[in-house]
Amino acid sequence: MKLIAPDYFSKFKCLADKCTHTCCKGWEIDIDEKTMAYYDTVDGVLGKRLKMGIQKDEFGVNHFVLDKDERCPFLNKTGLCDIYSTLGEESLCQICYDHPRFRDFYEDRTEIGLGLSCEAAGKLVLEREEKTTLVVLDYDGKKENVSEKTNEMFELRDKVFSAVQNRDKRIPERIKNMLDLVDEAYKPKTLKEQFELYSSLEKLDEERDEVYGKILSLSEKDVTAVLEEKETAFEQLLYYFVFRHMADGIEDGKYKERLLFCADSTYFVASLVAAVKKEKRAVSIDDIVECARLFSSEVEYSDINMETLL
Repeated sequence: MKLIAPDYFSKFKCLADKCTHTCCKGWEIDIDEKTMAYYDTVDGVLGKRLKMGIQKDEFGVNHFVLDKDERCPFLNKTGLCDIYSTLGEESLCQICYDHPRFRDFYEDRTEIGLGLSCEAAGKLVLEREEKTTLVVLDYDGKKENVSEKTNEMFELRDKVFSAVQNRDKRIPERIKNMLDLVDEAYKPKTLKEQFELYSSLEKLDEERDEVYGKILSLSEKDVTAVLEEKETAFEQLLYYFVFRHMADGIEDGKYKERLLFCADSTYFVASLVAAVKKEKRAVSIDDIVECARLFSSEVEYSDINMETLL
């Protein structure tokens, strides 16, 4: 079994108190049973706080009780975690320990990546100039039997990656070539269609609609201009979407739908960035990171929204 990740993965480092969109606010975090059993043994002041700051939901799952500002009760005023500071990183529940990492499991490998809802991950992914490659982080030496279906998927994905990273072509043409591989003609959604679709999804951030609404003042040329100006960043974004979502098609066979999702998502983030550029008359990598972060946190971390879009 192999552990495989994008080559930038090991460079990730949490911003901790310097993060402007902390993952310790606005998310209801479930606590795994192993960690909960450990928390039950903690005594002293922190032990009392753990008992007060955790409760079970209707399904019997423990989670942290957010305060009126939707902050985790263990996120202190300096922006750091009191559990981490007092008990160490190994004391964190599985979700807190892993975030923003995500994992996908296949017959011969586990693939691990970094989600763009985290601004530190977003900057690491989107500001790199080099083409992204997948590397083996760990290998136990055992050869696993791999089905023909899985082999075909990885072979197809390699071709998709090649289309995405073909720097002789502009991003729109790369997207077209990517979808040609699954015999799917592609026409980007209009700005109005984008707004109507994404505004209809489950809302996780109250500021979302105001941000989305700004794309209605754009032209299609505005979006194309941003894609061309920041082409490498959008290449990295498209590669990320393919890496994170395409291989799930092994289970349901929906490769076309997943690649269409990757294409639409890239265009929509580009539209959000174009709206920023129209306001500021310039756009930076930080602007792209922020637009990708908003999209990722609204879409990729909502099962309902993912199911709707697919």
